Amino acid sequence: YQTSHPKSDGAVQLAPVRINREEQALKDAGWATTVIEVERVEAPELGNFVKRAQFFRRRTKEVAAHVSHMLTMIRTPNVIIAHDIEVLPAAVRVSREWEIPLVYNAHEHWVYLIRANSVLESVVADVLERRLVKDVAHVITVSDSIAQRFKKMGVPTSVVYNARPESEIMTIDRREARRTLRYGDDDCVIGFIGNLNLLLRHDRPAEMILDAMASLPHVKWLVVGGPNEDADELRALARSKGIDSTRITVCGAMQYAELAPFYSALDIGLVPLSDIPIHNVSMGNKVFDYMARGIPLLVPKSAKDCSALVLKEHCGWTYTPDTFAMVLRQVWETLIEHGNGRGLFGQLAFEQTYSWDVQAPGFVKMVESLCK
Repeated sequence: YQTSHPKSDGAVQLAPVRINREEQALKDAGWATTVIEVERVEAPELGNFVKRAQFFRRRTKEVAAHVSHMLTMIRTPNVIIAHDIEVLPAAVRVSREWEIPLVYNAHEHWVYLIRANSVLESVVADVLERRLVKDVAHVITVSDSIAQRFKKMGVPTSVVYNARPESEIMTIDRREARRTLRYGDDDCVIGFIGNLNLLLRHDRPAEMILDAMASLPHVKWLVVGGPNEDADELRALARSKGIDSTRITVCGAMQYAELAPFYSALDIGLVPLSDIPIHNVSMGNKVFDYMARGIPLLVPKSAKDCSALVLKEHCGWTYTPDTFAMVLRQVWETLIEHGNGRGLFGQLAFEQTYSWDVQAPGFVKMVESLCK
């Protein structure tokens, strides 16, 4: 895998949680593992396509040489797992050279993600990815929509969700949490816990939510996330729409271990994905964090994979921007009259299907099948 930042910028470099979970699952199954970290090197600026193409071609050769050198120092592996398109070209070179099965772990729909910055480079990425996966033994990805893309290319593909194991799901007493955060029994507390970019970029879901709150005085919004400048922007936006600090609480970014009281206080979990291609095929882990705690979900219909999961598991409701306020009112009335049945359905689905405890054995079985 490639680091998220160049080491020279001083950022703390930790392996992504998904890599750590997969490595531990293999170790628990008796496998010896080696994680090879490739340092990110800044590419030339967008707009200079020729220089960027030359850089990526050169970088692929350097990474492949580095990985091959590392392999000479350890026992020849039974399988290589390449995390994301950034290291896939180098991994294909090494797989061919060493005649080792290759697994491609695609965390994103990379063509859509790259398109946000460069249409030309997204076209190149599409062609490159389609060519490279011909040498891939198996693809792992995060949603059904992305999986279908690779299956149409003729590549065996599995969806492996990166949800937390049950041991990481922390809660506290609901009444204690709501008392601490000054919520009453009659308050409808909707929540968003995550990167505030989701609320303030693209079609700005925050405005839709605040506009709905203006007509629903019993609704209060609990927001936890960063960066700090986005938190300030959200507070200012709320004030401009007449929503004061008694109805919206915006906390800064926190460590996961600090979040238990905030999750425990919620009635409804918001997944405010914008109507853009990369969000429409996403399956964010926050979905599973809400489900694990029995919090029913509100997700946009445009988020194809998230909304399909909600409907399949009966663990929440879907909305369009035009119907959000109406749906939110109906959801709250349903929770008052009929209780939190959908939240409990989601919790059961998490425990039986989506938690890493359930997903890990399937991942290990797939890897083992390539080594027979």
